[in-house]
Amino acid sequence: MTASTHMPELSRLANRMLRAKDKGTPPFVLVIGSGAAPMSRKRLETDVLLVDGMGETELEAYSPAARLEAFWMAWRRISAKERFAVLDDIYREPKESLGEPDRSLLESRLRGYRGVARLCAEGYFDAVLTTNIDMLLEQAFFEAGVKPCDWQVLVNGRDGDATIKRCLEAPLPRLKVLKLHGDWIARQFAVSRDEVDGLGEAIEPVLRPLLEGPVLVVGDTTRDWDIRNCLTDQGEAFHYVSENRPGPGTDLAQIIQRRNASVISGERAEFGAFFSWLSSRLLGGDSPGEEAGLQTYVNLGINVADLSDETVESALESETPVIEFLSELREDAAADGQGSPLVDMPKRVTLSIRYGDDEALSFRVEGALSYESVRAETVRLDVEELNGVLYDLGEDLAAIHTEGNRDRRGSWRGRAKREGSILHRELFRGNADLLQTLGMAIQAAREPENLSFCFSGPRNHLGMPYELLYDAEGPLAVRHPLFRQVVGVDNRAESFADLLSGLRHQKKPLNVLLLAADTGGIEVDAEIDAVAEQLRQKAGRLNMRIRTVCVHTAKASMATVQRKLSKCAFHIVHYAGHGQFSPETGENSGLRFWAEEQQHGGIQQLTARALAQLMPGSKTNLFFLSCCVGATVGSKSLLRANEYLGVMDALAQARVPAVLGYRWNVTDSGARTFASVFYDALLETQSPAQATLRARRQIYMDDPTDETWTSPILVMQKQ
Repeated sequence: MTASTHMPELSRLANRMLRAKDKGTPPFVLVIGSGAAPMSRKRLETDVLLVDGMGETELEAYSPAARLEAFWMAWRRISAKERFAVLDDIYREPKESLGEPDRSLLESRLRGYRGVARLCAEGYFDAVLTTNIDMLLEQAFFEAGVKPCDWQVLVNGRDGDATIKRCLEAPLPRLKVLKLHGDWIARQFAVSRDEVDGLGEAIEPVLRPLLEGPVLVVGDTTRDWDIRNCLTDQGEAFHYVSENRPGPGTDLAQIIQRRNASVISGERAEFGAFFSWLSSRLLGGDSPGEEAGLQTYVNLGINVADLSDETVESALESETPVIEFLSELREDAAADGQGSPLVDMPKRVTLSIRYGDDEALSFRVEGALSYESVRAETVRLDVEELNGVLYDLGEDLAAIHTEGNRDRRGSWRGRAKREGSILHRELFRGNADLLQTLGMAIQAAREPENLSFCFSGPRNHLGMPYELLYDAEGPLAVRHPLFRQVVGVDNRAESFADLLSGLRHQKKPLNVLLLAADTGGIEVDAEIDAVAEQLRQKAGRLNMRIRTVCVHTAKASMATVQRKLSKCAFHIVHYAGHGQFSPETGENSGLRFWAEEQQHGGIQQLTARALAQLMPGSKTNLFFLSCCVGATVGSKSLLRANEYLGVMDALAQARVPAVLGYRWNVTDSGARTFASVFYDALLETQSPAQATLRARRQIYMDDPTDETWTSPILVMQKQ
């Protein structure tokens, strides 16, 4: 006979958990059923049926049973990509746009997960099995201050059963989360009975022994067939918490009866209310200085911290439903401004990954999340070999341009995808701390463009192919802002946004120098004219003062250019022309100009070495190298006899805060489009990284075989 649902059952559960923790015996295994999902089943059914082509009028005419049957049929018909798109739209939708009851449901789930996270942090749970594929639990871990290195997420279907068994049995990290039905971020999930059975069959031998210990099941598990199959008649304490009691005669009801389990149902078994109560009972109030006990009945959205324990106990024990009993208190609290609104996380996130010559990889997160890796992981990457691979790929691209063979234009993409996929696997998949933090950063940023990747390392790492990184969703570079930082450069300059803010405050113009040097077959004079006009128009719309100076090919002699760049007074310098890379020296790479005005005196090269001597002491915040191979760098071994590895390296060493250039040869049309989109976005976003993303994305959408989208490298010493 099952126990009653009154207050003593809640207290009995809390006392059992407390005794287990005090005695050091194994804690309860927490099982979170699909009843704790952050969205209603009706919302998922509706979106899937609409994707499958059903009209809204037809949908409204369906009975609940017919609607569910139609949903299962539609789910089987739509593609895997369409399934992910439906879930992605649901999980990424800002809560402000949610209507009722979806908004209230999400708020309650978040409160519940915060309670779970607090209990996990204090050691009341070591293993959490969840059928939900969202990231709410991981988000709650971060909010509770649980470090990513102290917990591990295992995904059934992505991780094999042997791997899951080994990790669950390992002593460290202490806290493990097993996602039984997959993971939204990993694009691995099961919804239908067939899909759940397919994942559950292999993992069942791993789960059965685990669920013979003390178990707490929270959330309706009616559709969690795999969990029910793993619950045996034998075992230790078993508590089942769900708003709805299992129906008489069901297999779950029979298991509960044979195992003499405790059932907690009704209002107080709602996910948010239950875990808020349990965490408060075991840990005390959420705020410093609050007394132990039930301090906040967060499911009602009211603060009852000032109520006596007797009042709260009376509410819980009374015959009147709790929500009705406290509804007046809720109204009074709302009138006094004591509500408990859900707090939004900031949107911008930067994940900075640092990789050194010592093969030590560390990282930190700034913005919506704040976290720094506890220790550096050893990642064995051959930087020089990767530099060589990218250089060879660039040489092949140059040959394709020379041949003018359009049939071979796209041949580079397969090689680039392969190298990018390998690099992504080496960086992320072997580092659980980094991988989990990446998942949380994606969740916090909400939109891909709000999550920036910063790769920092020694100067020779400028040749690393981070812009080629490729995951299950495609190239990272067309979804996220990517930029580099060079370690060891003493740079105290301001960010581009701070520069614009200071100029606006001082009522001074943004000064832009545009240099054109047609030393053979390129229409660069037209490029800088177009950029200048675009900047003036954009600045006018933004009510921003700007001054542009164009130096066309006929006037861009070597002496004139050197004079303009020496202790340069321009905030932006744009060079459109030919670049050249010297693999033998690095520092003899450079930008080509005519020796004299009117294209006389032959072609000379403004070397990387010379640029590094001209730029120190300048006001230049951004130097855009709109030329081929301006971002190419040589091997670290070149520094034994030379000072610089290439043009970009020289400008970075000269403390120019932001340098943008191309790794390879690029098409003239691609370079013009990239520059146009970049400058249009630069003044609007006030971020070179955001502007680079928009320009990459435009090229990629127009022609993915044009390497201009993956060729740019942005060094940005201050974000």
